This record gives sequence, structure tokens and C-alpha cells, in this order.
Amino acid sequence: MKIKTQNLTDFKTSFFISQIRTLNNPSNHTIILFEVPHQDRVRYGSYLQQDERFPYQILGADSEQELLSLCSQNFPDLIILDSSVINNPIGEILNYLKECQDRENLPIVVISDDYNEEVGKRITSVKACNHLIKSQINGESLRLLIDYALKPVEPVNTELFPNHQFLQPKILAPPHPKTDEQTSQREQQFKTLADNAPDIIARFDLNFRHLYVNRAIEQATGLPASAFIGKTNRDLGMPEDLIIQWEATFKQVLATKQQTLIEFEFPTPDGIKSYQGRCVPEIGLDGSIESLLIVTRDITEQKRATEALKQREATLRSFFNTTPLMMGIVELIGEQISLVTCNCDNTDCWGICRKLMEQKCSDEPTEWYAALQSAHNSQSPVHFEYPYLTPKGKRWLSVTICWIADDLSKYPQFAFVAEDVTERKQSQLKIQEQAALIDIATDGIVLKDLDNYILFWSKGAERLYGWNKQEVLGKKEDELLLTLSNFYRDILDEIIFKGSWRGELTQITKEGKPILVESRSTLVRNESGYPQSILVVNTDITEKKQLEQQILQFQRLESLGTLASGIAHDLNNIFTPILAISQLIPHKFDNGDGKFDNQIQEWLAVLKSSAMRGSELVKQILYFVRGYEGQRSPLQVVHLLWEVVNIAKSSFPKSIEIVTALRAQNLWLINADSTQIHQVLMNLIINARDAMAEGGILTIEAENFLVDQSFARMNMEAHEGPYVVMTVTDTGVGIPPQLLERIFDPFFTTKEVGKGSGLGLATVLGIVRNHGGFIRLSSEVGKGTEFKVYFPAIIGQTSQLTLKEELLKGNGELILIVDDEATVREITKASLEKYNYKTLMASDGIDAIAIYAQYQHQISVIIMDLAMPNMDGLTCIRILQKMNPDVKVIATSGLSSNIELLSSVNLNTFLLKPYTLKELLKAVHKQISNTHKRC
Repeated sequence: MKIKTQNLTDFKTSFFISQIRTLNNPSNHTIILFEVPHQDRVRYGSYLQQDERFPYQILGADSEQELLSLCSQNFPDLIILDSSVINNPIGEILNYLKECQDRENLPIVVISDDYNEEVGKRITSVKACNHLIKSQINGESLRLLIDYALKPVEPVNTELFPNHQFLQPKILAPPHPKTDEQTSQREQQFKTLADNAPDIIARFDLNFRHLYVNRAIEQATGLPASAFIGKTNRDLGMPEDLIIQWEATFKQVLATKQQTLIEFEFPTPDGIKSYQGRCVPEIGLDGSIESLLIVTRDITEQKRATEALKQREATLRSFFNTTPLMMGIVELIGEQISLVTCNCDNTDCWGICRKLMEQKCSDEPTEWYAALQSAHNSQSPVHFEYPYLTPKGKRWLSVTICWIADDLSKYPQFAFVAEDVTERKQSQLKIQEQAALIDIATDGIVLKDLDNYILFWSKGAERLYGWNKQEVLGKKEDELLLTLSNFYRDILDEIIFKGSWRGELTQITKEGKPILVESRSTLVRNESGYPQSILVVNTDITEKKQLEQQILQFQRLESLGTLASGIAHDLNNIFTPILAISQLIPHKFDNGDGKFDNQIQEWLAVLKSSAMRGSELVKQILYFVRGYEGQRSPLQVVHLLWEVVNIAKSSFPKSIEIVTALRAQNLWLINADSTQIHQVLMNLIINARDAMAEGGILTIEAENFLVDQSFARMNMEAHEGPYVVMTVTDTGVGIPPQLLERIFDPFFTTKEVGKGSGLGLATVLGIVRNHGGFIRLSSEVGKGTEFKVYFPAIIGQTSQLTLKEELLKGNGELILIVDDEATVREITKASLEKYNYKTLMASDGIDAIAIYAQYQHQISVIIMDLAMPNMDGLTCIRILQKMNPDVKVIATSGLSSNIELLSSVNLNTFLLKPYTLKELLKAVHKQISNTHKRC
């Protein structure tokens, strides 16, 4: 057990006030038992209560904080502590207590299981006046020990008494009187401590005028402390009843020279509050009272808690006496069970009286005794059910037993609650018999009452929904299966009116998976013909419906394929003469010099190009229907991008601004079919246009990208090597998260009927994958969508030099990686350690703060994911910056829009996931370099 030095300092004011309160009350002997086990504490207390010579006050403390609190209320005359808890904090506390009492030695007694050299050292360290072996403690030895201990004694020297016998105390000379200088110093110490005390401390002269008040009174009254000096409570205009009460208290203390308690209510700026105080006479060297000191504490919340406790006790007592359940307490005496108390008045309705209950406890120990032993050993409630005979016949009793942790009781006691569950048991047995016959059915069979609470749950229902019967019995079916309650009420009305219902329902399994069931419900009536329950049989038809939808989809695709093949055939017949004529015309009208009119040449070039493009589009249709691969060759995509840009500029609404970032001289080649790549780009920009009906910005970019091992691990479709990345970004409406997974499905579209076929993005994905590439999609509702299309690149020697570019290495710096994705943490850790960095890992913001607090001076940079559970990255960064304003953080996220959030935490280093190893090492090196520059 440890306690900080600051905690001891915070209690010094309370210690000093405690010293003044007990100054003239030597007959009150307060003994504190520190970290003495509760059962021993009770035993020692019983010994001391038998001594009629002294009014002992026995207090227990189980921690240093509790010891400090007790000492602030009642300064001890003697402290008894176990040798096992003697350590540095307790030694510091004991030394301070001695200083507060101005004693060389505070009476301290150490108890232990045995005696050895280590125990002797501990006794010496706290300057104990005596020592006892626990097995030798009895009433006589304990009272004899206290008789000697309550006199000033010299500390024990355990080396001189190895046989740990009782030591005879040596009476010390009384302390020398203090000098005026010491007295003044002590007075100044008192004022310093009192001014910082949370309680209200005031000193009065014998005419009841204020000589001193601490600053705590300002908050309670709203008046400055200086306003009280030299004035009585009457001068200050306090309520008359309060003045009378205080003056009576003062007069009592002056007459008896004994401290006394006072409790009163006082109007404060925050309303009427309750206070409790202790008035202490301050006695001079001549034995007369010089002044009165009163310390008061706000006990408003304490009184409210007490009243609330009384109210709760009254409520519980009322419940105990009126509940139809049988409740009481039994006692275990050896193997005999004795009934202590029970609410007998409510047991006659079962045919059980107190006498019969006592007989049941003693005559049938099999169930009760085993349950009591189990509750005592596990210290947890134990439940059991068993049949018993009453004058009304055989009944079933449901009993719950809980051990009462009360060490003051001579024998173990247990609380019990018993309930007659005969009707329920009989119903359950009947249902179980019927259940055995229907558990072999594959359908889910459920029996529920008219309020929709489940009464029976078959094995088929367990297999269908995933819940076992223990999890669902007694719960509402609509809440469990997440079906609309209003719809259930309509079904119930029809069942009661017609006697049955049949239809399809969408329900949710335990794993959260939606299923479609064919449900058949039948009304069950009792013997009198009244509706009693509903029998439901549910059949899973999810796969059946999905198969039907797939068949319809396949039929649609087959029809589309047949139509596409016919159209392709007709279009090829149309494009063939057009293309041929466009090539024959120049030869037909050649003027002999090999030259042709420039405008006609341009027209023929456009005609030829359009025909060839139409022919390629026909091939593309066949590719979608039959999987045609097309003709691939080394391709510079920048030319296709500019062609798409020009089409967009000439055909898109003027409200859409088109931005490009294309550099042909630096872009790598790809091995691809130009028509298919053209179709990919056209589909993407058309989708972007449709997403910006009110206008916006369309951005088209292309760049070289080197996929390293780290990037490839975080993207299953990626492989290490060079890629060309084409990016199409819009600022449109965005795609809802629940639709992102379906956006590439064939025939799935969010557009209105007739405005989209749902084949565009499905075709894009097929073309990209067929070229060995992959797509990265990010979207945020209301902000826009970004498609990144990666194609494997063909690079030459210049690109090979790029691949061999030397990456920046570290110098053993420690990096903290914070990310809730275990794969990202491990990949980043491996990447950094490979380049001479050391790493620590945290799974969320809370974990990161704890690790940083421990390794703050060793950590150079923190890599922080912004989206994490428990505590997000931004909140964690703010806390880290409070701990260390110079902390270095690299923020990461899968959303590029999160970079806008970094300004709120004054960060400018951001990595967009997935990041390459080069980007990671560059960012880390930059942060470390900035740190070195500032140093």
C-alpha cells in the first residue's frame, strides 16, 4: 500500500485542529487499530469494553488515507498496527503525528504472527513502545499493555529483548515549557494551516467576539473574513435562534472546560445548509480559558443521505411485510439449519406456516444444506427448486439463498427468497413433453402468449435464429427478432379474429443476419374456449428467394446478351462500309499530286476515327456479354485522359468545373486495351456528373505510384511494383456507407428508373481486374466521392532506378504506433523496425496515453490513427499536448477529408491510408529532424 507525500501535506491542517480539540480531554482514550483484520478488531474491542476504568473509543482504519481522516477527527492516544503494513508512508505519517502532539514518542504497539529479525527491524523503525504475538493476546494482556502504553515511554529496542516478552515502560520527564518564540511560531503555523483548511475555523474571545476566522467562511456566508473580526454573531445580524444556540454552547464549554458538539442550520448564498461543529476551550498556562475555538463542517449532503437511507429502509421494510414472496433469514449452526426470521403473514396462502418452515429447514437438509454451503463458499447467490408436501398437496418451491457477510454474528447467516412456482413448473413440464415430439422438426416452432412473450422455443428455432431457449424464454418475440411492433399487432388482430395467419416476415438472427421466413400462426384456446396462446411455425425461405432473384437476373442477362449480340452484329454491318468508304474516298478524289483538301482530310479523319471507335465499342459490348479481352498494347493513358477531359468540357453543364493534373512526360506506360480504358474513364466521369446535379468540381488526375510491401499487405488485390493511378474525384452528394459494398454489383443503381442500368461500375470493375489492377473507393455523404484506379505499369531503366532509391533509416529512435487495426499496427511496426527504429504499440487513445506517460522521455514520434473506438485520435492528441506541448504526432486516416481536422490540434503532418513505406519513413524522418533543429 502506498500513499503520496502530497496526500500527507493535505491532511496537516486537519491534524493541527485535531490537536487543539483534544488538548484538554485526557480522560477520552482513543485507540486506532490500523489494518488489523476485522474479526481481530471485533475481538480486541470486546476485550477493551470490559474494562470499566476508561471510556475507550475504538476506531478501525484499513488504509493510510482512512488513518489520516480518523486522526483529523479524534487524535489517537494509542495506535495498534500489524507488522506486515509497516513501510515508508506509514512511518512518515507516524512521525508527523508525533510532531503534532509535541511528543518524542507516540504510543505505538506492533502485533505480529511471530517474531524474527525482520519483525524486530520493523518494530524499531516506527519506535514502537511494545510488541505482542497475536496468539498470546487476551483481555488481561491487552489491558495491561494499554495501561503502560498510555504513559510516556521510551521506544523499544528489540535487540535487547529477543524473547519478545512484555517490556516494562520507563516514565519520562515532562516536556520543558515552550519559549515565547516557539509559541509565536506555533500560532503562525496554526493560522497558515487553518487558512487552507476546507472546514470553517473560528476563534472567539470570552465575550463571544470573533478573534479569527479562516477563508472557508467567505464561501459559506458571502462575506470577507475581515468583516467578522471584533464582532459577535449578533453584531453580524445572524438569526436569533442561531445566536441563542451558539451562546448556550459557549457558556457550556466555559462552565465545564470540556469540548462539545453543536449542530445547526445556516442560511448561505446557496440556500439553507446543515453544519456540525466542535467547540474547544483554549486553556492558558495558568489553567484558565483564554479563548474558544470552533471548527464546523458542512454536513448537508450527509444528512440528506441519512434521510434517504431511512426512506429506503422504510420502503424495504414495507416491501418485506407485504410481498407475496416468502422472505427471511436462516442460520447455519454446524449441520443444523435454524430459521431466524421470515415474513410469516404471507406464507399461509401457500399452506406453509413458520413452524412448518422451521421443520422444512431442519428435516430436509439435502437441498437447503447444500445450497447454504455453496452460497457461503462462493459468496454468490445460489438458486434451487424442489418439490415439497403441504396440507394443500404437492407443491414446487423456488428458493434463492445469499450469504450475509456479517462477522458480528456468532453463526453464518443467510437471506432467502422463496416462491411457489407449482403452476409454472407444471406448465413447463407439459410443454417439455410436447417439445420432445417437435424438436426433430427443421422449422422453427415457437409458442408465445397473447402479449408476444415467448413460452416455448424448439430446437428448430435454435438452429434457425441462433438463440438457445434459455436466452429467449420470457422475452418478446418482436423485440428479439427486431420486427416492427405495429406489424405484429396487425397480425395478432387477424389471428384472434380469424384464428390463423400466414405470410412472409423479415427477421434478424442472433448474429444480426436478416432472414426471410414463411410464417404460419395458429390461435390456441383453453378449455373454456378463450384465446390462451399462439403457436408459430416459421420456415426459412431466404435461400429460396435469393435463388429466385438469381434466376430472374440470369434470365435478364441472357436476354441482354442475346440482344447485345444481335445489335453488335447489325452495328458491325453498318460500321464496315463506313470505315471502308472513309479509306477509299481519298484514293477516289486524289488530284494526282498526293495532296487532298485539308478540311476534307480532317472530316475523313474524324469519320474514320468515329467508325473505329464505334467498332471498338461493339467489341466492348461483346466483352461484357462473352468476356472478350480486346487487343492490348503499351499505352500512354494521358492521351485518353485528355480526350475524356475534352469530352467533359464540351458536354457537361457549365456549373461543373473541371480540374486536371496530368503530366505526359513523367507518366509510365501500361499494357491495356485503349477502348476499355476509355470506357472505364467515361463511366467514372459520367457518374461524377450525375452526382453533381447542382454543380461542383470534377478533378481528373494521373500519377505514378510504387506499391511497397506495407501497402500490398493492407490491400489484398495489390502486388509490389509500379502502378499508374488515375483518380476521378467529385464534390457531389456522396455514397451512403450502407451502399458502398453493393456499388459494383451488376444492375445495382441509385438512379431513378430509366436513368441507369446498374452496369456501369460493374463493367469498370471487370475491366480493371481483367488488367490486373484494383480500385480504391472513398466517399462521404454531402462531401463527394473519389475513385482511384490502379493499373500495373511498364517501366524502363529510369523507373528501375526509382525502385532502388535508398530509403531513409533511423538511429534507434522510439516510435509509438496507435491504431485500432491490428494488421496496420503490425505492418507499420515491421516496416519501422526494418529501418532501424524501435516501436511501441497501442490499440486506442486510452492505451496510448498510459504508454506515453510511462515512456514520455524516450518516445520521439507518435503515429496516431484519427478514427478509433473508446477515445478518438483528436481527443488523444489534445491530451498528449497537455502532457507535453512539444509532442511530435503524425496523423493517419483512410479519409482524405480528415486532414481538415488537424488545424484544431495544430498539426500539419498527415498520411493517407494506405501509405507507402517511403511516405512513412519520410514523414517520421521529417518530424525527428524538426525536433533536432529546435534543440
